[in-house]
Amino acid sequence: MYRISKYGLRLSALLLSLALAMTLVIAACGGDDDDAPAATAAPAPTAAPTAAPAPTMAPTPTAMPTTAAPPAEPEPVSPRLILAVPPPSQEVGVIHLANNLTNSFLVHYDHLIASDPQTAAYGPQIATEWDTSPNGKVWTFKLRDDVPFYGKDGNPSDYHLTSEDVVFSFNLLIGVGTEKAINPANWEGYAGREDAHKTNGDFEVIFDMHVVQLDLLTFMSDEVESGISSKGHWDAVGGEDGYNDNPIGSGPFALQELNQGVNYLFDRVENHWRHTPFFHQLEMKMIPESSTRLASLITEESHLAVVPRDIHDQATEAGMAIYRASIPGGHFNMRLPWYKPQNYVKPDGSKAYSAGPEGPTKGYDPEDPLRDTKVRRALIMAMDRNEINDVFFQGRAIPNPMDYFPPWSDIFKDDWAPFPGPDGATGAAGGWDHPHDIEGAKALLADAGWPDGGFTVTIHVPNNHSLVPEMPDVAEQIGVYWSEIGVDTEFVSLTNQQVFATAWTREKSQAVYMNVSPKSAHPCVAMVFNRYESGRGFFDYDEVSEYKNRCDQQEDHEERRQLTLDFGDWWYERTVNFPILWVFQEGAYNPGVLEDYSVNLLHHAPVRYHEFTKPVYQ
Repeated sequence: MYRISKYGLRLSALLLSLALAMTLVIAACGGDDDDAPAATAAPAPTAAPTAAPAPTMAPTPTAMPTTAAPPAEPEPVSPRLILAVPPPSQEVGVIHLANNLTNSFLVHYDHLIASDPQTAAYGPQIATEWDTSPNGKVWTFKLRDDVPFYGKDGNPSDYHLTSEDVVFSFNLLIGVGTEKAINPANWEGYAGREDAHKTNGDFEVIFDMHVVQLDLLTFMSDEVESGISSKGHWDAVGGEDGYNDNPIGSGPFALQELNQGVNYLFDRVENHWRHTPFFHQLEMKMIPESSTRLASLITEESHLAVVPRDIHDQATEAGMAIYRASIPGGHFNMRLPWYKPQNYVKPDGSKAYSAGPEGPTKGYDPEDPLRDTKVRRALIMAMDRNEINDVFFQGRAIPNPMDYFPPWSDIFKDDWAPFPGPDGATGAAGGWDHPHDIEGAKALLADAGWPDGGFTVTIHVPNNHSLVPEMPDVAEQIGVYWSEIGVDTEFVSLTNQQVFATAWTREKSQAVYMNVSPKSAHPCVAMVFNRYESGRGFFDYDEVSEYKNRCDQQEDHEERRQLTLDFGDWWYERTVNFPILWVFQEGAYNPGVLEDYSVNLLHHAPVRYHEFTKPVYQ
């Protein structure tokens, strides 16, 4: 069932026409992705996404839209498109050393699956078609037979992509052939063991996994770090170090330079197998400070920049235009990590994935007030999220009553949002999980044994996030709200690079950290990051792991949906996270250099899909 909200969460004529025009039947990947890639104009920037019906088990994809190669003449006003963006959490050129955020910077790679630039619907890229077994454990992908890897000069190399490269690349992700893979536990958890990845001839790959995986298309797509590397090149350059020095891929740009803390520079690939970019070069300048990014835009040292919404007026007064993502990029929230006494040990006594030192878990504190549901609920009730939306997002964000459960999807219950939102709506139409109620929050604290507050919460704040650069200011305002109920705050400022190194593994109790989780992550997917078996789990609840384990055995979409709704009831009753808002990514660009920029950005920096970005010509 689909719910229509006043925020534009409706099935548009565009998506209806697409459903008639093509039949891309995919496994459910996030509960809100459309069945088919968009082949027509983008929806209005203010439109929010619509949910997709549960797909069947045998997709029959059609080709993603492509555009003819750019004309030789006239020349773009600026042959090089320059972006001013916060640095990614890792500055690397090879996929297996990247996380899903850094992946979007690595535009010299292509993936098995593409996500549509506007709608995020899945479609073919390197894979031309795919199928699944009835039990959802075996996936077969047929590959194109004409995909070259491109050298640094942008010309086809001696290596053409085959099934061997796909198997090689996915084994790297789970740590086979390397000790440096960034997320081996997660990849083993949802993409299988080494013997799961098999070739069947030169252009067919079989993933035979130990769990049911109805969301595999997500992990094959450009949303995550699953771009395909060349085994032949790896062998020729002597392995990992050589590949890292000279990374090649099959994507539309060829990496020329990676200067740590400074920039990525790419040349376009002429006559690319999929789509030749319009701009001749693409440069991503890594600039941590918002004011410096804006200055670089105004002085024409960059052409598109991540800038907070409160200085958009300065950009427009200087003649710049504002870009807005075509769909919400993610749910802005505050995560509350706490730990089991033995967080790195599974219930059967064996080590967890990515297990750290055994023994008492650092950061575990049974007396942490945040472990009490009443305290957590009080802290949410103290926050005026409507005011946060109005002040920091100009009222253009969408209420987020339940993390990982989009209001426009079929895994949302109106019961989870019973309190009126900005315009008096409740439920999926725009309600809140809890009201803004200072006196009610104080009463909850008193009932939990903290009548005057009297404790301190540490907020870890990313200071250069590309989706929500306003995070430090929002955190400060939340500190003001909490002071009204007697709770003090201290702030720890983090760069994006430090988030994964410190925020997910810190040793401090009574702490939260501000975060943006991806729009597309269905709870069955997202819980792989949260269950304690991963070795860095946020929640010590057995229910999180039990839900994920049941997902891994669930073959039926409707039964998995009901399982997820039941899990949502538990999540709501326990107040597991502090949800804030669903946010559209926004920034500024120079309309004298590029025509426009409105694409599906999910929770990525605005570095995606620039092969389709059209320049202004001389």
